[in-house]
Amino acid sequence: MMKFTANHIRTLDAPYFSQEPPSRQPVLSDECFARRLEQIRGQMERHDLDALVIYGDREHYSNFKYFAGFEPRFEEGLLILYKDLDAVIALGNECYPMYSYARIPVRPILASFLSLPSQPVRGMTSGKEIFVEAGLKNRRVGVVGWKLLCSSFDCPESRKLDIPAFLAEDLIDVAGEDRVFNATWLLIDPAEGLRVCNSAEEIALLEYGAAWAARGVRNVLEQLPFMKNEQELASLLDSRGMQQTCHPFLVAGENTKKGLISPSTNPTQLGDPLTVAMGLEGGLTCRTGCLAAEPDQLPPAQQGYVEDFAKPYFAAVASWYATIGIGVTGEELFDLVQSIIPAEEFGWILNPGHLTATEEWLSSPIKKGSNIPFKSGMVVQMDIIPSSRVYAGANAEDGVCLADAALRDVLKKDYPEVWERMQNRRSFITEQLGIPLQPEVLPMSDLVAQYYPLLLNREKKFGIAASAPQDRVPVEHR
Repeated sequence: MMKFTANHIRTLDAPYFSQEPPSRQPVLSDECFARRLEQIRGQMERHDLDALVIYGDREHYSNFKYFAGFEPRFEEGLLILYKDLDAVIALGNECYPMYSYARIPVRPILASFLSLPSQPVRGMTSGKEIFVEAGLKNRRVGVVGWKLLCSSFDCPESRKLDIPAFLAEDLIDVAGEDRVFNATWLLIDPAEGLRVCNSAEEIALLEYGAAWAARGVRNVLEQLPFMKNEQELASLLDSRGMQQTCHPFLVAGENTKKGLISPSTNPTQLGDPLTVAMGLEGGLTCRTGCLAAEPDQLPPAQQGYVEDFAKPYFAAVASWYATIGIGVTGEELFDLVQSIIPAEEFGWILNPGHLTATEEWLSSPIKKGSNIPFKSGMVVQMDIIPSSRVYAGANAEDGVCLADAALRDVLKKDYPEVWERMQNRRSFITEQLGIPLQPEVLPMSDLVAQYYPLLLNREKKFGIAASAPQDRVPVEHR
């Protein structure tokens, strides 16, 4: 563990570190999907499940996509896995042709009741028909939605299903009330979930999205203050047509107090707070600061923003990056942040970090009392979000992956361009910003740890003073 304070923060002259973003998006291999299917079938055998019903929709698609290789659009979809049979996939009118893109063997079912309202009725017209056709009558069935309501089949919440009632009720009617269980935790539980650790090829694909998300945010930061309103700035958040894991987010002035609203034609003005975020599959980059080059350009009540709020915040950020590693527990990271910027004073309410994948927030081991250790293959977002009634907010969210020596060797050998980008980022963070990183910490985007709260002074960055302590408490099993 390594702890910095506001007194350790220095301001250095340095342009944004940047390198050419990846030019070719990796494609997961057939072997990757076969391995995923084999792993979940092993879990089904272990927990005596005859089938696993996985729900997906436009917002909550990642568990579905993890096996199918694509996500439902406009409609809901169902993917039913078995221990020893080909999967069944049920899709509505517009998504039905997509079954041919499935990355595992599937038997398709046309289910028009999953389509948008008033569309023609074709194929099966109820969940009950699907579940009977899928052979689930009187079977022991696990259900995967997207909420983490329980972490075992023994807890009381295991009978609560995080899928729409019109599907849950039909499934219970077919399989039997005492034979249907919430199984979302098999995939996303931060301690044991199948999806929380990634292989080298999965990391390479996630790094592609994270890199381009950061590039979108950087596009905005480099054009301040030349655009005149939120929507003009947001037009620079180019997703390149890729799946976005959150709504486009760019707000300024009074709109920063209104939560997760969409960009408007609200004009930006000198001294305004501004938040910009871009999330693609693999990572989200966010920056919050003020439209000023010097503190005296801020409103009178904000004059202490850099010293009293932004520097302590960055001390927590730098400590987070310097501490995280394989074997560190969620509570250790939580307590570290709390000791530097107490939640009672700095107003943060969410977990100060979480796991990410093809959804922005997978789950999080970072909370009070969590003895869950970080593992090799995890992709983790630094997500400390303070708030204040006096000052503008601060945010420097980005992600890293954790890779032990064996995983690093595979990345270096099989994905040399990904490896080179990650090593270039590490060099900038450790040598220019002065933030020491564990060897297993691999930055997922070019903007990781780069932050200066006065957004019109792009040549300034926060870093760690050379006089800051560099000793850390060792963590075993690295």
